[in-house]
Amino acid sequence: MLEAQGIWHGFGSTEVLRDVSVKVRPGEMVALCGPNGAGKSTLLAVMAGDYAPQQGLVHIDGQSVTGLPPDVLARRRAVLEQTPTLSAAFTVRELLALGIPRDVPPERANLLISETLRDVSLLDRADDNCLILSGGQRHRAHLARVLVQLAASDRACGYLMLDEPTASLDIAHQIATMRIARRAARLGEGVLVVLHDLNLAAAFADRVVLMHRGRVVADGTGTDVFTAARLSAIYETEIVVEEAMDGRPRIVPVYDPDTHPAQRA
Repeated sequence: MLEAQGIWHGFGSTEVLRDVSVKVRPGEMVALCGPNGAGKSTLLAVMAGDYAPQQGLVHIDGQSVTGLPPDVLARRRAVLEQTPTLSAAFTVRELLALGIPRDVPPERANLLISETLRDVSLLDRADDNCLILSGGQRHRAHLARVLVQLAASDRACGYLMLDEPTASLDIAHQIATMRIARRAARLGEGVLVVLHDLNLAAAFADRVVLMHRGRVVADGTGTDVFTAARLSAIYETEIVVEEAMDGRPRIVPVYDPDTHPAQRA
């Protein structure tokens, strides 16, 4: 299990996380949701071991994340940043190979790369320079990189950590990306994903952790967490929550271009 307990963290005089506790179990997808500035990306980075919390603990399968060497941590979890960057003009295939440990046999590595590129619909671009890809294609290539990283691990369970993986994608690829993350959970991985799209969270996540101003305000199923009153208060705009045909909540903002939220009271 990946677990954060009593996390406090900030930058300079700015407090970002305030006594936050979150669990991600193997085989479970957990969505971190909330307005801009709620602390979602910072929490994911702390749970990934990229930041050492100022207070609190993060454990991955019973071990402190901050105490694990980078090569060991890389076999336990894979992280897709919100805006991943490239330090050189890699081909798509070379980018994926960066996430595979050197002790993995070349035959297996090549098979993993091809299978994963097929999953993200980039197999035909495998030998292209990443810099000539569109923004959405490049983001899918980075998603493939972290998927390969976990697939190449010799551990029975890992943790896939995704920060806004659908932000630069069209609708079809948003759904495809969430299905890939959902499949990772079905195969036993723990998945932690930051999402602004509440409907994607409601459709795909087992649990939703809703954050506001550095704190967790609700943690449960989408139905329990996404209530009209709670969302309208946190997002400071009128939001209606309907029941979709599959029983899941459907979040619908009320669009009124002529009225500021503060004037509706």
